[in-house]
Formats: sequence, C-alpha cells, structure tokens
Amino acid sequence: MELHLGKLCLGCFYFVCLFHLITYVLNKSYGHVLNQHQIYTIAIRAVSTIQAVAAVISGYIIVSSINKDIITETHWLTNPYTWFNGLYFYYDTWAMYKAFRLSKNGLQCKSTYHTILSFIRNDIAMMLHHILFPPIFFPLIVHYRNNKGDFFVGCFYMIEVCIPFLSLRGLLTQVSHL
Repeated sequence: MELHLGKLCLGCFYFVCLFHLITYVLNKSYGHVLNQHQIYTIAIRAVSTIQAVAAVISGYIIVSSINKDIITETHWLTNPYTWFNGLYFYYDTWAMYKAFRLSKNGLQCKSTYHTILSFIRNDIAMMLHHILFPPIFFPLIVHYRNNKGDFFVGCFYMIEVCIPFLSLRGLLTQVSHL
C-alpha cells in the first residue's frame, strides 16, 4: 500500500511542479506581454496536454499488448498509471481555481466562499467531472475490477486524445485576443 501511495503522491507532486515550472518559464519569457491570468491559463493547458498525451500513450501500450482475451489479459502499466494519475483531477481543479481568481469573475467576489461558488457556477459540468470522476473511477479501476478488463481501461485512457486539440484551440483563441 505504501508503494501505491507513493505513486499517488508522486503524480500530484509531478503535476504541481510541472505547472509551476511552466508558469516560471512563461513569466521569464513572456511576462512583459502576458498577464498572470493568461500565463496560468497557458500553463494549465500545457499540463493538461502533457497529461493527455501520457494517458493516450499508456492506453495505446496497454491496448496493443492485449492479443487474445480482452477480459482476462493484463498489462503491468494499467494500475500504476491509475495510481500516478489519481490526483490529477484535483490538481487541475486547484490550478483552474488559481486562474479563475485572477480573472474578472474571480476578482469581483468579495470572499473566498463567494469566489469558490462563482468558480463552480462558471463551469458546473467541468467541476462535477473533476470532483466526482476520481472517487468513482479510481476505486473501480484499482480495486473492484479484480485485474480484469485492462483492454477497456486502456481504451478509457485513450479518450484523452482530444485534449491536446481542445487546449490548442483555447490557446489560439487566447492569442487572437492579445
């Protein structure tokens, strides 16, 4: 269990550090052109893209390694990647909240409570996805499936294939408003 918690902590540490590294580089390189909200938004999209590419590659490796029985064949990467990525959704919520606080909507709120409510209302579907997804799917993948269906878990990881394109669209929209 300690090893699994280590992977969970490592994943959380990785995403937070990656966000701060990208933010630092953007501040040094483009701080004179971009405001802090724009830098945070770009950093969030970059981390999301990196996470999505890792998920798609992991999913592809898992799916392509299963040759005969899609129900009972297993791949060693299925559960470790889930542990590593387990807190990504909470990191992403934290990072989006930081960016929201710097936006016009976030600055209009007088208290932290009202800022959080405004943040949740701003994109309720995304918040439900980020808050409810991990406690439902993490235990399903790691504990309740009894190492069956790695093929389907790999397919599930590959759903992230659209995220880099959505991030690029958002980035291009943001750049066009400069």
